Amino acid sequence: YAAHGELCENLLLNGCEASVVPIPLALAGRDGLAELKYLHGQPGETGSMVRDDIDWRVKHRGPNKPYLQPALLVRLDTLMARQGLPSPHHVLIAPHVAAVTVLAGAAATLRLPSLKSICVSATHDNMAAVQASLQPLSWIQATQAPTPSGTVSIFRR
Repeated sequence: YAAHGELCENLLLNGCEASVVPIPLALAGRDGLAELKYLHGQPGETGSMVRDDIDWRVKHRGPNKPYLQPALLVRLDTLMARQGLPSPHHVLIAPHVAAVTVLAGAAATLRLPSLKSICVSATHDNMAAVQASLQPLSWIQATQAPTPSGTVSIFRR
């Protein structure tokens, strides 16, 4: 969750704290617990991976194994409904997130008339799947820019 701290600092520096709601939750295609695996094995580091294909369970991994932290997964649709959050205008899906899985958990949110854009960072292979999941909801790729690890695309209706 180090990236959350960086995001909050950035919002303050840019005077956006009144218009952006930073929430430190792992968005996914299902609700429940999973594992948060740090890429370099250090808790709190930026660039972690959510293993949402397995349920988290208490287990001792030994002293020489990387730390796997339990993480609360929540579908964006569940979060919106249960917490009464304001309807989003823009959604950002970071590069280390399984974008298609997050989008699958956001079907109702993606249909909201308030939503104006979706920004997705993904590998080239994953971007094709992102496009395929957004197209039936009338989202089209408006812009695209290459990154060292793939592509950043902005989708609009």
